[in-house]
Amino acid sequence: MAASSESNVTTNLDLGSTRGAPPHPTLLHCLRRWAVGEPDRPAYTLTGAGTDQVLSYGELDHRARQLGAALSARTRPGQPVLLLYPLGLDFVTTYFACLHAGVTPVPLDPGAGPAAQARLRAVATDCGAELALVPAGQTRPMLDDLHLEQWSPELWSGAPAPAFDDLESERQRQRAPGSPALALLQYTSGSTGASKGTRISHANLMANMAMLQSVFGTSSRTVIVTWLPVFHDMGLIGNVLHAVYLGAHAVLLPTVAFLKRPERWLQAVTRFRATFSGAPNFAYDLCVDRVSAERCTELDLSSWEVAFNGAEPVRARTLERFAGRFAASGFRRSSFVPTYGLAEATLVVSGNHANSPVIVHVDAEQLRHGRVQLVSGAAEGAAPAVGVGGVAHGDQRLRIVDPVTLVACEPDRVGEIWVSGAHVSEGYHRQGHAQQSDPAFGARLPGDARCYLRTGDLGFLSNGELFITGRHKDLIIVRGRNLYPQDLELTAECVAPDLRKGASAAFEAGREGEGHVVVVVEVEPRHRTSPESLAATVAAELQREHELPAVEVVVVRRASVPKTTSGKVQRRACRQLLASGSLDPLARVFRGLGQPRAADIVAEEAQVLIRRWLDAHGALGPEAVDLDAPLAALGIDSVRRAQLASELEAHFGVDLEEASFAADVSMRDLVDTITEAAALEPRPTAAAILPSPLAAPAPRLPAFRRFFESTQVTPRKR
Repeated sequence: MAASSESNVTTNLDLGSTRGAPPHPTLLHCLRRWAVGEPDRPAYTLTGAGTDQVLSYGELDHRARQLGAALSARTRPGQPVLLLYPLGLDFVTTYFACLHAGVTPVPLDPGAGPAAQARLRAVATDCGAELALVPAGQTRPMLDDLHLEQWSPELWSGAPAPAFDDLESERQRQRAPGSPALALLQYTSGSTGASKGTRISHANLMANMAMLQSVFGTSSRTVIVTWLPVFHDMGLIGNVLHAVYLGAHAVLLPTVAFLKRPERWLQAVTRFRATFSGAPNFAYDLCVDRVSAERCTELDLSSWEVAFNGAEPVRARTLERFAGRFAASGFRRSSFVPTYGLAEATLVVSGNHANSPVIVHVDAEQLRHGRVQLVSGAAEGAAPAVGVGGVAHGDQRLRIVDPVTLVACEPDRVGEIWVSGAHVSEGYHRQGHAQQSDPAFGARLPGDARCYLRTGDLGFLSNGELFITGRHKDLIIVRGRNLYPQDLELTAECVAPDLRKGASAAFEAGREGEGHVVVVVEVEPRHRTSPESLAATVAAELQREHELPAVEVVVVRRASVPKTTSGKVQRRACRQLLASGSLDPLARVFRGLGQPRAADIVAEEAQVLIRRWLDAHGALGPEAVDLDAPLAALGIDSVRRAQLASELEAHFGVDLEEASFAADVSMRDLVDTITEAAALEPRPTAAAILPSPLAAPAPRLPAFRRFFESTQVTPRKR
């Protein structure tokens, strides 16, 4: 499969087709069209909070015009207005009221925690907001501190609803001289720095709506189910607003309802016969881990045509786990649609419902050097890569560019993703972000008149399919090799079930290219293995899998790793917290070549690895093995005892005595022998080969291969 470095697409979507919405200039025009033509058509249903609440297109239009009239009387065109609402019908009404009033909606996390309050203060200061709309009966003391006026629906519920028949005049009124017509001010997640307000115009929004329709194959017959929060682009644009663009029906499940009980998402898909629903990768893993087999029998997911996956790295393992677990419930693997997008491009950049998912294998070592070499899945060193769709949508052009030389990459190289098109924002809000806007939005290539958005993401193209490898700013360079933090994080999280999925952060400590890798992992509250053992085991696995000369593993409590409000790990913020001593580690282990390790750490690590080995080879469960029980009594014959001892030798860099292969040897004997040998002579760490519960069995070592070739029952000491 050959890789390609460019895609130049000029195909335009016919919005007048039978599948799509008419070619209106704004979402208000779409709403008005459905409200006049089919006023009783259900637009939104709020479920999961008792009795279902249904809002028709006619009711939505009436309520939005009612609030919009009251709002326009006390605001000026283009004024930013904060929307502090959870996912629900009140948010939808308030958003469209802002469009009617000609003000700029700024959706924000309505949470009351310290992180939400800090973000509120930063955003309010940055955008210069003077007014915040809040749910009825709620107040935000922080708004008083910021001198922001609070306004709830209780204050406007009696206002009359004007007749806005001439929407073109309303649209022109919004476009006051010197003030671009904004559909919203979307603040970025802040995963790589301070959150910035992206200016999304009506033209940007409608262009991306057409791309969404092309990517997902949606229509007025689409039934959407979403629990995603509306203060981020995936939930707001990809689900809530896309419904009005299509004239479709969207079912809103409160976000907290999903987080408490993930099966509620799948139950809503079942009950409402949803055709379109999706989430970040972690949500699919959460369903596999927490939805019981009994609940699975109650589900019918056969209506689910598009299960999009985006906003964080899409894992091949996650796709296979979810598809396998819920196949009996009617879910089809082909329904998965991995996607890629970002706020600066309104939302979506790539995806393809007609050809998903696409998984290839690349040579992992070549990829570490920035080269793309496709191999078979059975090849040594093969790593799966999930495609996030084609880029042939609308007028978009996507290029893969060397982030240093700013020249288009050769087809077999990894580079920065550059995007141009009508969906790309004009830049960030206010002069405070002018320096960020210039390099991010005004990039140019030699001989190309277009202006490109530099996404900061790294990837490559192969047969028109985009593959993401990581963030340029997060890239870790070790001895000239490129390491992607998400790969290190995945390796760490799969070591033991006590480690939380999607809650780790990998980064480099010290000077770039000269420091060592640090991986911070969160432990489950009811962990059964000591944090010190977990840290040591994770460090060993990271060195084995990624050939790291030195690695530091830090185990922390749940919710210690900083994340954005959309759930993205903030690696640089985590690095700062660790450096400042604010993480409060439960355990912290450094492992380098030739570094001695404390005897108690070695003993715990040996015990954990032996238990895992026994469990992987069909012995008793890892928690049921008696330390003093002879391995022979557990069904481990002489051949497998020799294999275990040989693998332990390679892992710890020690020589074990012949007694380690004897029939009466116990786990305690092995642990004591390893601890004593490691204390006497610390040696460079060899490649770890003990199989993790989630990995394939490790290959036999040369020493063990020689044992098999020998006719002796007990091998000689090497």
